Amino acid sequence: MARRTIPHDPRDLEQATVAELQKRILGWYAANARDLPWRRTTDPYAILISEIMLQQTQAPRVIPKFAEFLAVYPRLEDLAAAHLDDVLRLWKGLGYNNRARRLRDCAAAAVAAAGGGPAELPRSFDGLRELPGIGPYTARAVLAFAHNDDVAAVDANVRRVLTHELSLPVDLGDREFQKVAEAVLRAAAAATGTTGSWTTAPWCSRREPRASRRAPARAPSRGHGAGIAHACCRRCSTAGRSALTSSPSRST
Repeated sequence: MARRTIPHDPRDLEQATVAELQKRILGWYAANARDLPWRRTTDPYAILISEIMLQQTQAPRVIPKFAEFLAVYPRLEDLAAAHLDDVLRLWKGLGYNNRARRLRDCAAAAVAAAGGGPAELPRSFDGLRELPGIGPYTARAVLAFAHNDDVAAVDANVRRVLTHELSLPVDLGDREFQKVAEAVLRAAAAATGTTGSWTTAPWCSRREPRASRRAPARAPSRGHGAGIAHACCRRCSTAGRSALTSSPSRST
């Protein structure tokens, strides 16, 4: 079976195809979206907490812990100053305790970088990547969900949808797939006449309020009638989402 040419350039993607995919996914989301707490904030710190918690844990288990964690450690400074044993005790029930250690180390690094001033997460991809525990996906997710930056945040769910909808090779490498996602972002922008924001990609809409502008957990599956394909973003996924997220060995 011949391999499909990988669309590095948005001109290689049919804008009508991308626009139709966007329409179908947004339609599904309008009918099925759940109210999740991390959709109601654009605070970079809170978004970071949710992204790390959701890496290997199902959303229903994260919801109460997300609120509890932010109540105890509402700022980077609070988390940085906390004793590790206390952080791990609060994290209990989520599993993969190294995530809690990395979060505390991340907060400590951000506080140290502030030099005594108010601590903030870096505003750039490279700056975020320099912090402990923040991989490429998490850095892009913080920029997209907190700042609406023009970045393509690709986790395993986004990858699954694009692989299916664009008939991409299932073994496409991460770097090549990132190029595809960025091409989709630009094609969606061209199709809708907006800027190249990830929120104008097929699974999101810039016109939605910030609090609801999140990818759907599932999208209509092309060529399968009423069937559905698990889709897009771990921040919005269903209880069965964990099977689709990035593997534990990969920092996201």
